Formats: sequence, C-alpha cells, structure tokens
Amino acid sequence: MAGEVFLKGKVKIIGIWDGSAYRPVACDTQNTLETVLSDGASVVTKCDPDNIVTTPGAFSYSLSGEGVQLDTTSTSGDTAKASHDFLFDLQQNKTRVSWRRVTGLADIPFYYGYGYINNLSDLGETGEDNPNATYTFTLNGDGGIVKTDPNV
Repeated sequence: MAGEVFLKGKVKIIGIWDGSAYRPVACDTQNTLETVLSDGASVVTKCDPDNIVTTPGAFSYSLSGEGVQLDTTSTSGDTAKASHDFLFDLQQNKTRVSWRRVTGLADIPFYYGYGYINNLSDLGETGEDNPNATYTFTLNGDGGIVKTDPNV
C-alpha cells in the first residue's frame, strides 16, 4: 500500500527523570516496551450456558534495554545522560523513577510512566568484537502508561 509512514527504531529513546530533566538512557543499542494484560476471570452463567464470558485482568508493563556504558559520574564524563552508574544508584536506593519513551508518532510524541529498576547487568568483555563495557536493564512499571508529562 502507498502512503505508509514507517517508524524508525532509532527514535525510540528512553529518558529517566532526574528531578529537572529527562536524562536519555545512554548509548543504548536497543530497548523494548512490553505491555501485558493478564488473564482475568472466566465464567459460564445460566443466562448464557453455551458461552464463556471473560473479563480482562490487570495491566502491567516493563521497559528493557541494553547499551554501551558511559562514565556519567565526573565532569569529564557525560553527566546529562543515564548509563549503568546512574541506573545502579536508582536501583540500590529502590527509587521510584519517572520515565518517558519517544513513540515516533506524529500526534503522541511520548509515553510516560513510573517504575523501578528491577534487573541491571554490567558486562565487561574483552576482545576486538566488543571492547566496550555494556549493560542491560529492566524497569518494571508501577501504575499505567500515560501520554502527558507528569513532571510539567
């Protein structure tokens, strides 16, 4: 079909609110927003004995990603971005974070929500194929996803 507008994966950037701005999660190579509507209740009633009636369960989501680590702790590093060190502090302090993710959509530029850094890995390989330290993270959502910035 003609006229499709394809979304680019490179625009799907996650930012973590630091109290004054959304820090982009640095040098990520990929990220994912996964939403789940759990199974709800199913029942057969005498009013409609030949059909199972279901209701939806709870909505939940997670954000995950992986990337190359940056030093964001010193003035020689990039303190405007969020890398493993920034995410590690949030995880260790059990901080509820505010996040946003670029949608790539013309009329809905961002999704927003809250959550906790649940899983965080620090991978330090050697070799020519991947000389840089990398990381992966998972943020479990707390509440729903909204289309307006809660920090405005």
